[in-house]
Amino acid sequence: MLTKKKMPRFYLVLIICWAVALTLLGTALLIVRSYLADFESTQPKYVAEEVFEKYFSGADFEAVLAFSAENGSAFESNETLAAYLMELISGKELSYHSISSGMDLDSSKYIVKYSEEVGDVKIASFTLEKTGEKSKKGFAKYALSDIELFYPAEKTVKIKVLQGSVPYVNGVALDDSHIKEENVAHDSCKHMPEGVNGIYYTVYELQGLVKEPEVAVTDTNGSPLTVFFNEKESCYETALLYDETLMAEQSERVIAAAKNYAAYMQNDLALNKLNPYFEKGTELYNSIRSTLQWAVIDHDSYHFEDIEASEFYRYDDNTFSCRVKLTHVLKRSRLEDYRDSMDVTFYLRKVGNDYLVYDRVNN
Repeated sequence: MLTKKKMPRFYLVLIICWAVALTLLGTALLIVRSYLADFESTQPKYVAEEVFEKYFSGADFEAVLAFSAENGSAFESNETLAAYLMELISGKELSYHSISSGMDLDSSKYIVKYSEEVGDVKIASFTLEKTGEKSKKGFAKYALSDIELFYPAEKTVKIKVLQGSVPYVNGVALDDSHIKEENVAHDSCKHMPEGVNGIYYTVYELQGLVKEPEVAVTDTNGSPLTVFFNEKESCYETALLYDETLMAEQSERVIAAAKNYAAYMQNDLALNKLNPYFEKGTELYNSIRSTLQWAVIDHDSYHFEDIEASEFYRYDDNTFSCRVKLTHVLKRSRLEDYRDSMDVTFYLRKVGNDYLVYDRVNN
């Protein structure tokens, strides 16, 4: 009868040891693999991909602006800026890349760009930072901490307002930090009597806009003022607030002054006819009196056309200015009428009970 040989104890122990070792190795590999998978999943590049897809792949600039208030503007809405940015990248494909280095970073930064013939153009950057949270295996998690936009905002608006009034850009008031120049004198300041103030302006400037803004101005009481664009000075400017009551009261008188002045200059009136309207002893009066009238144009009669008195502006209770325009038509026998246009600003002050012209400017 054959007897069954038993496996030597050495080999049995060896097999058991190998089995245990393989089990431990497999378990270790599973653990390492789990750690590696967890480590990989927490890498900032995956968060960066999510950020790019969410904010830039679809060019959701309103979401970008909503995320970071620093990208916005106090004077332009997020909708305006987002529309401008969409127009800026229209037809262009955005991409991104990391500009960070190293493996153990507290933060990771990325650049968003598009390509032009001259090279890449940076449109934004975003930063990821460690949140303080840990994964199951203890690896740090990252989250979006900041987005910064880069775009040309090259429009500048200049506003010249009457001293003491308040300018607004897109409904937002400018403060003293936007003042570019103060006490800018209007031409009227050259013609004021002693103790009377002319018109002064304050000039404000705001830079960094992406489109032409809406400009408004209010006076010291909060009432709106008329604003126009001054082409000569390339700025918005408040129109002077003219006195309609004064115009109704004084138009007839200043028109009479202008007519008598024109007639005197053509040797059709004596100097004393100016006395009810022009102040004696002033530089203007002496200049008129010394005018040589022998050089006038020969004529048989005259009349006036296109008469207009406007722009009555009061400086104080006793001083005002106004503008008078008229055409002085000189009639000549067998010759064509001669038409002499007048456009002057008169400065008047009260002398006794009447306002007299003490200075004049040709417009």
